[in-house]
Amino acid sequence: MPHSHKKKTLAVKCCLAVGLLAIAVAIGVLFGPSALVLAQGPTRIDPLADNDVGALQGKYLEADLDTLVGCYAETAPRGYIMPVNTPGATIYIGVELPKSKLADADAVVADTQRMVNDADGSYRWDGSRVTVRGTLQPMDAETEAQFRAYLREAGFGDDEIGPDDTCTFRPLVLTDGKINGHRTGLLIFASAAALLALFGAVGMTLAARKK
Repeated sequence: MPHSHKKKTLAVKCCLAVGLLAIAVAIGVLFGPSALVLAQGPTRIDPLADNDVGALQGKYLEADLDTLVGCYAETAPRGYIMPVNTPGATIYIGVELPKSKLADADAVVADTQRMVNDADGSYRWDGSRVTVRGTLQPMDAETEAQFRAYLREAGFGDDEIGPDDTCTFRPLVLTDGKINGHRTGLLIFASAAALLALFGAVGMTLAARKK
């Protein structure tokens, strides 16, 4: 191989290695923290046990829900209201579920209504349940507006809806399939892409050194 051609080939491989490394770093910066949380797995909670809601905010959680008391947003992802027990009282927050889980969630809502409307003690849980895995975060402005509008229509006042610890309804939402705003599927794809780019950069570097 002529010396000049060899130098060009080496330069191309070095540039490719640097480019692939830059891609891996960029993906790591954008998605790394959330991907790490996904790799560590969710913290499992029981909403009907005593929970420190403040300490759970921002964490990746998993819960089996067998009680949902209503639906505040019909759009996908659909927003439901779920009870969460705390040491002082039962509070109510939002949970957002994708289309694939709506049938299970609607069955939970129907079963909860049967429980609430039971007048003769004949209610028995029918086994309805939906599993959610996601992060618990404050609602964005649009979601909170839907949440408040639904509760006002149901007869609750603004003094009962708010972020402080005295309110029954809190503008918090547990969003299924998301970690820090990123879809878990996207995080898996991004992690795979970052690893491929990193391995590619290493391979190009080793190939260049052999020359």
